[in-house]
Amino acid sequence: MLKRIWKSSVVSLLGVIMSLCTAASASAQIPLMPFSMGGDNPASENARTPFQVRFKGFINSRPDPDSLALVSLGIAKYSETYQFEVIEVKATTLPEHIVNSRQILQQAGKYDVDYNVIGPTDLLSKIAQAQPGTPLQIEAMFQQRRRKLTLLSVEQINIVKEGDPTKALVREGDSAKVEPAEPAEEKTAEATETAETAAKKEPASKSRSFSTLFGLLD
Repeated sequence: MLKRIWKSSVVSLLGVIMSLCTAASASAQIPLMPFSMGGDNPASENARTPFQVRFKGFINSRPDPDSLALVSLGIAKYSETYQFEVIEVKATTLPEHIVNSRQILQQAGKYDVDYNVIGPTDLLSKIAQAQPGTPLQIEAMFQQRRRKLTLLSVEQINIVKEGDPTKALVREGDSAKVEPAEPAEEKTAEATETAETAAKKEPASKSRSFSTLFGLLD
């Protein structure tokens, strides 16, 4: 009797072990998904999980055809919308093959407000109070589904559009100050004054030359 019970237990134990081995083998053959189903892929416009992004561009500026996009930033706290010309955008906490700039900007132009901006008052005010054409770097947590940017930092950076006649070209990271270019009218007036002064001096010089010549002849 005891032998039968022992044999039955052994057979049952072996069956359990074989079942576990089969399940483990099957699971090993199933590729693991990098993100769970249900819209958590950050590249999807329905993604709920936020990730960190960095925008660089110009606030309320005349758009350049070579820029990535012109997007609207809505700040509900001030009931205002601000245009932002994007020259660079990237996900700072994810590799580019997971999320690229095109996927971050994929909903731009589909709504009256492209991005809903929230965050501390001091950071919101840096956007709201920036002069038109000011170059800004905006870092935020971005949620695709709600098009929401939660501000982490807002900084003015040293980049100037090529061909901008109002400022000298300054590269990013340059310690030199951005100096306004000299107005063209001042340069023209200065050149005209120089020409008039030279014209007044020329007859006197010629008169002295003739006097010298006649003195030698006498």
